[in-house]
Amino acid sequence: MPSFAQKRTIIVAIVVVFCTFVILRQTKTKTTTDIRAESSVIKFLKWPGEFTSAVSSMFNGQSIPSMAQIPETTILQNMKLGEISDLYFRYVNTLQVFCPVKNIYGGVRSGWYTCEVATKADQPCVSYMITSKEKDAIVDAFFKEIGQDYKCEKNVILNSTMTAEKNSPDTDATSSVAVLKSKKHVDYMVMDVQGGETQLLSFMLKNGLLRTVGQLIVTFHGIKADSNEAVYVEHLQVLRALYQEGYRTFHFNRQIQCLFSGNPMKTGCYTLSMMREMPIHGPLEVFTPELIKTQPLNALASLYHKLLVSTQVHCKEVVRIGKVDDGGWDICNDTEYRPSSPCIVYSFGVAGDWSFDDEVSRIYGCEVHSFDPSIGKQDHKRSDKITFHNLGLWGKPKGQHGKWKMMNLEGIMQMLGHTNKKIDIIKMDIESSEWSAIPDMISTGVLKKARQFNVEFHNNHNPHESFRSKMSILRGINDQGLKLFWSHPNTYNVKQFGPTGRQVTACYENYYLNPNLKKTNA
Repeated sequence: MPSFAQKRTIIVAIVVVFCTFVILRQTKTKTTTDIRAESSVIKFLKWPGEFTSAVSSMFNGQSIPSMAQIPETTILQNMKLGEISDLYFRYVNTLQVFCPVKNIYGGVRSGWYTCEVATKADQPCVSYMITSKEKDAIVDAFFKEIGQDYKCEKNVILNSTMTAEKNSPDTDATSSVAVLKSKKHVDYMVMDVQGGETQLLSFMLKNGLLRTVGQLIVTFHGIKADSNEAVYVEHLQVLRALYQEGYRTFHFNRQIQCLFSGNPMKTGCYTLSMMREMPIHGPLEVFTPELIKTQPLNALASLYHKLLVSTQVHCKEVVRIGKVDDGGWDICNDTEYRPSSPCIVYSFGVAGDWSFDDEVSRIYGCEVHSFDPSIGKQDHKRSDKITFHNLGLWGKPKGQHGKWKMMNLEGIMQMLGHTNKKIDIIKMDIESSEWSAIPDMISTGVLKKARQFNVEFHNNHNPHESFRSKMSILRGINDQGLKLFWSHPNTYNVKQFGPTGRQVTACYENYYLNPNLKKTNA
């Protein structure tokens, strides 16, 4: 006869097996192979509300309600143009919630970001697109890809149809508005109507057309270099209403086709990816060294492309320093990571574009050291804060590469007297040489001294044996304690990814934070 302890062990085991079965039944799996190195589901992380106190000083001490990060209309209408435009651009560059794992549907060049969430097995996926284009390859790719992953029901509404129904006093049960309103849930709704988004969203909010929409992705147009206060008020009113409706931004895209005339550092078009509160998948982790050696190349390459558009730690305010297009770089502007004088920035790879170097020294007062042996300039002082070095970065001690003088990061820090200092930002765009420089930065321990590490990775589009060494390097960065907080696929070198047929890039700008160097007095 089994003892009481044995009986208890058997009962506990049965309960565990049964609970595991129930959980698996309730979680809908994707139809494509899951390439996650570690699979987890985490709770929706609410915005802690720091933005409210951070911007209140901009409005002459006027208090801003804690329930909304945008003040009421009466306050907006009394703000000066500089104040209200600053508020708008800060708002649209803020990540209000943390979405670690993102999918791009429609291609990295012009597609839309969604957050990977834990969905229910008994709830079929529903997707919507409100668009101004009757036929569009990117829209078709969006529905094809999201259909492959989640078997989503496809619904397309032309903006002209929505406008006609919006202006019509009577709509029947078969109208687009009536059908949308009848949906018990809509997983994804994309809105890209090339203008008039604020009026359309106001109509949809007023008529309850968004009440069942989980993720809402909207491209906002309409802000221009000469926009007046009324235009900003209109946009901010809608953004405030969306916030009150429960939507929080988890990703944004700055659209380069709307660059301000004469000012390449600002754009008037932003795509905001927003979501309601729901369980989300936890951060991706790089495969262990053992798995990197043994994983099939297709799975390894798939994880590489997915990892480099994901995030592992939440930075709330992501600010572009320099040009919106190529040449500018993002930094985390949260107080615990934000540069503050005295600060040090290393910029490897100038290529004749000084916008990042100039702006980071002007805004934060940092000592900037710029490096590039390829542009034919000798060592010189560009300004009182910027020093140019005719020197390249590689993974060996001081040496020569053709006509170029080269040095590893450890040697450069010794040369500049920075051996015992923290480097606030290391920015690196060195055209594939990162793969030889970074292992040396890891082995010498100097990478740990960077508070923010910005690098453009250059690689093959499709599976290749070299992915193993490059994934090992990504693993090494991760093991140094650095975590991804932002990514920006370079859209100038895109191709189809063989295993899936989806569009990927060969170059990713990736942005890391070092939580071990978080400022404790921030």
